Amino acid sequence: MSIARASIQHKVATILASILICVFGLMFATQLQMALMPEMEMPMAVVACYYTGANPSDIEELVTRPLEGAIMSVPGVDEISSTSSDGVSQIQITYVDGTDLDIAATKLREQFDMVSLPEDAMDPVIINMNLSALMPTAMIALVGEDLSQLQSMAEDLVVPALERINGVAQVTVNGGVSQKIAVELDATRAAGLGLSSAQVSQFLAGQNLLYPGGSMENGSKTLTVSTDAKFQSVEDVANMLLTLPTGGVVRLSEVADVALETEPSDALAKVDGTACVVLQISKQSGANEAAAAKAVERRLAELREENPSIVYTVPYSAAEYIDMSVSAAFQNILQGVLLAAIVVFLFLRRGGATMTIAVSMPVCILTVFILMNAMDLTLNMMSLGGVAMGVGMIVDNSIVVLENIYRFAAEGHDRMSACVDGTKEVTTSVLASTLTTEAVFVPLALTSGMAGMMFKDFCLTIASLIFASLVISLTLVPLLCYFTLDEEKVRRRQEKQAGKQPGPLKRLVEKISAFYLKTLDYFVHHLFLGMAASFALVVLFGITLVNTKMVLIPDMDQGQITINVSMPIGSQLNETSVIADRVTATAEAEVPETEEMFYIASNESVTMMLDIGSKSQRTRGSNDIAVALRAAVRDVAGCEITVSASDMTALMGSGADISVDITGNDYDTLVMIAKDLAAQIERLPDAVDVGTSVAKEVEQVTV
Repeated sequence: MSIARASIQHKVATILASILICVFGLMFATQLQMALMPEMEMPMAVVACYYTGANPSDIEELVTRPLEGAIMSVPGVDEISSTSSDGVSQIQITYVDGTDLDIAATKLREQFDMVSLPEDAMDPVIINMNLSALMPTAMIALVGEDLSQLQSMAEDLVVPALERINGVAQVTVNGGVSQKIAVELDATRAAGLGLSSAQVSQFLAGQNLLYPGGSMENGSKTLTVSTDAKFQSVEDVANMLLTLPTGGVVRLSEVADVALETEPSDALAKVDGTACVVLQISKQSGANEAAAAKAVERRLAELREENPSIVYTVPYSAAEYIDMSVSAAFQNILQGVLLAAIVVFLFLRRGGATMTIAVSMPVCILTVFILMNAMDLTLNMMSLGGVAMGVGMIVDNSIVVLENIYRFAAEGHDRMSACVDGTKEVTTSVLASTLTTEAVFVPLALTSGMAGMMFKDFCLTIASLIFASLVISLTLVPLLCYFTLDEEKVRRRQEKQAGKQPGPLKRLVEKISAFYLKTLDYFVHHLFLGMAASFALVVLFGITLVNTKMVLIPDMDQGQITINVSMPIGSQLNETSVIADRVTATAEAEVPETEEMFYIASNESVTMMLDIGSKSQRTRGSNDIAVALRAAVRDVAGCEITVSASDMTALMGSGADISVDITGNDYDTLVMIAKDLAAQIERLPDAVDVGTSVAKEVEQVTV
């Protein structure tokens, strides 16, 4: 029994199966996790080890080399590269494809436990590289007049509330200031009482304690005892009693000035020129990024209702871009379905055939969502792009089956024979066509490396869509044709068209067909010319391909401009903030499209982001704005400034478009080559933001 006959004879089961596909497809479409890009876990890891106070040469000798020796003993390591700088050693590890990063990290820790590092060096930290986790899920700016109060509010109220949200992994606080209790000893009075600064420090450490005190029996109950002597306020410190060597006691406030002071900040954040505290929220691995970002915004709104003193803005939220991308993709899918149905109606000019195609396409698409859930795929730009691209392809199989069924009906077959025999005749052709398409996309989805991770969702989605179209064309399409087909009407229409004078459109089609047949006959009888023309076309296509711009991901206007400022080594925060304010003023003057601007400044760097709104609300593209702004900030002296439009590559966390590594044994020679090469690259017309690591040197004093 053929598939079409079984589907028609068991029409209730076929219809119920289609309904179940629609129901579960809609359910999974709303439950699938949403992300901007697929999960891309590179076979790479970074090991960082901090040794405060050590210079780069000491770091290399005492930390980097022992760690490199331990890393190379771990199986699966393909290549390592290290950077030794002041107080920190960073080692980048590249594994062979297919390495389990969690198992590799465990083996690294086992090897590091056997490495002898300096006593003051921290334990090495292992970070597995996940490109989709490099960009924060959301960034929140707490605004207020007192940064110390904002810092306390963030650490005591906001951060704990956000970290309890399902899907949130970590909340990092930047830009605030911390407070400390400063004790300034009166040396003369303390010496007169026989007290030294060391003794006062011991008293402070001994009385600021919190430790368990065991347990005690109280009748039939056992009570736990806790010793809580931690200082709670400035008054507690000022009223602390000091025992004098000669006997007696004195309060700390009698021999010292005790006051609450603000600690020097290591970072400064501003939004629209106002100082703020920035919270960076990172999602858990595998969590729904859009849901996590929306949950963060909802929790912040609840906190503001509970505490009206909380004032915040949201400079960045992944949910906004994900919703925009998903909405655009679904609109393209819907438009594709409607346009395909319209084209089918224009060419077939049959209402029943058009309805059959219009019903089969949504069923195919909903089937894909079920298969995506089974393969643990997410709704992202690549997977939805695959669905949008495959909309036009899924119609092919259905149209082939549909047209053949109508041809059988026009030849005099009854409805059942037309549907069954018409489908059976083209089953092999449809199957072969589908398998050739699957043979293109499935191997690409199984490839390793960056291309495999990036296009896996895209290729698996298209492969699933084409497979679903094959099944639907051989089952549901014959059944729908069986319901809608009127063989007598088809035959009468065929006879009517045969005796009817052709219209202008039909005459044009006949002329094009006659020209095609004449051209085909010519090349069949002149094979050499046909081969020469084909070879010329191949050469033309090859030349076009060579001159085509090739990029990993095309430029996309995300409505954001990113400015990075690098200050000289050793710069202080106040110097960096002056440069940041100057760049901010320039950006405000040159980019009137700016809706919101914020930056985070540290001692030696500034990261600034401009929100320029959606593309439909401005006349200039983000790349054009970036070029103009790059020229405007070129005259800012004392720093290196890079300006870029925040496209998809930036959201993935990649750095420069081109990176050149120069290796050798003589450092001075490497410096000379690097500077010369950078100067030559800067003269290239398309090269911007050229820099070298030589500029990050710091002078060293040898004792």
